[in-house]
Amino acid sequence: MKTRLLIVGTLLFTVQFFGQGFSGFRVDKDTTDLAKISGNGQSPNFVIFPNANNSLNLLKFLYGSQNNFLGQAGVTLGSNSGAVYTELGGGSFLKLFRLSLGVMVSNTNADTTEEEQVTEAYQKLVSYGGNTVLNIEYPWLFYKNDDYNFNLLSRFFLKGTADLPAMGSTTDDWAGSGSVGMNFYIDAETIPLSSTDKDAIKIFFDSNTSYIIGTDVYQKNLAINDSKFLFSQLTAGLVYKSLKISFVFATFSSEPSLRNNKTVAGIQGVR
Repeated sequence: MKTRLLIVGTLLFTVQFFGQGFSGFRVDKDTTDLAKISGNGQSPNFVIFPNANNSLNLLKFLYGSQNNFLGQAGVTLGSNSGAVYTELGGGSFLKLFRLSLGVMVSNTNADTTEEEQVTEAYQKLVSYGGNTVLNIEYPWLFYKNDDYNFNLLSRFFLKGTADLPAMGSTTDDWAGSGSVGMNFYIDAETIPLSSTDKDAIKIFFDSNTSYIIGTDVYQKNLAINDSKFLFSQLTAGLVYKSLKISFVFATFSSEPSLRNNKTVAGIQGVR
């Protein structure tokens, strides 16, 4: 069952690998919506706590349009686990926020059922959260320089996740979680690979901190002491044209077993 679901997830990922989604900042990105925030036809370098209309324009700039169908897609790989994530749809909510729904299928090659359960749960925790992910975000801080070769974005988010046995979870019981947190994304442009290539490699750094409340099954799957815990992760990587490669290199948590647990690599198609 899980193998079939992983194949379906991979097909969805392939179909939308180059779908629209937040992919970092490029100088040739359409800045029409961003320029609406200033009101003078120029793209602002700094935005903080935007109102509804300005938040909507900023989200349209970040994600390419007000609403997206089959948007972001990504694959994450651990030492003995993997997952395919696809965003089914996303769009503005009350103008201030972006609401999105995604699904993820994961698999693991752990030796024992208990180890497989913990490995898969951790893979979900550091990637997108669960088999089904509902996310609400508000872009409260944005900064760029004139050439978009240094950029910063911070978002508040509220997330709900569900692990459903029907979608290939290692356990027979439903597990869910809710979380609230903040994300910081920074990228910087390096030297172009050639004089004819306008797209330089970008290095990026991403930090994600959240307070998570999970069900009893969620707690059991992660093998942690408390279903309510703090969790932070640091991610770094490279973006070049339509490819984004990332590595979760550090994790921090109120649960000792989740601190600096495993390195997880990711690859995402962007545009």
